[in-house]
Amino acid sequence: MAQELASDVWHPDPHTMSEAGVSQLMRHLGLGDFDALYRFSIEKPSEYWAGVNSFCRVVWSKPYHRFMDLSDGPEFPQWFVGGELNWVDSILHRADDKMQADRPAVIAENEAGEIASVTYAELKSQVEAFASGLIRLGIRPGDRVGLLMESGIEAVVSLLAIPYIGGIVVPLFSGFEVDAVCFDKLHDRDGNEHFRDRPNRKSCFKRRRAEGTIVGNTSILGDRHLQRRRLHRLISDEFGELRVELCLQRA
Repeated sequence: MAQELASDVWHPDPHTMSEAGVSQLMRHLGLGDFDALYRFSIEKPSEYWAGVNSFCRVVWSKPYHRFMDLSDGPEFPQWFVGGELNWVDSILHRADDKMQADRPAVIAENEAGEIASVTYAELKSQVEAFASGLIRLGIRPGDRVGLLMESGIEAVVSLLAIPYIGGIVVPLFSGFEVDAVCFDKLHDRDGNEHFRDRPNRKSCFKRRRAEGTIVGNTSILGDRHLQRRRLHRLISDEFGELRVELCLQRA
């Protein structure tokens, strides 16, 4: 009876199940099924997490010496104690692998239906180039950078380049009211003076409705910033065919 009720529910075929991430992890750890994986994670958590790190190819700049510390109680765990990493390295290191360098890293379709892609090698090159430009602009580790961009390769490059140099990405959404962005997301407690570069430029990108109509979406990052005087700097520049809006605030 239960099987009949579930007949209209999608069930993965054997190939899909075999290629699922959890199935690949089980094979990586030499385990036969999910129950064995669960028991292994409970009975040998240190080995389990070491295996997960290996499977996910997490790049550590300084290896951790304990996967977890419960000295402050189970409600306050400290994970991967002693370890240090920049998560961007775990993506860009694939560009140095001859087997993966030329594989697609990002495949993006914009609102006009145009499709573009970059390989891991191309992605690393673009991230490093953009990160170099951010450094020349004076962005340094700890700076909070508000990012308002149309989804696509340029957005991915920006999202990677900012933490690549130690910056902190603050995702912005055009649906946020201006005060929510200027005060809640980017406001610094010291209330330092801020300024904006290129005050006459505003970002605008397009969205595609369900019926395929292209509509414009003007950025909330407009002249009101000059009145609010909360942003340290608003950097607006061209990156490919899209405009990058970087709201920079010092930590």
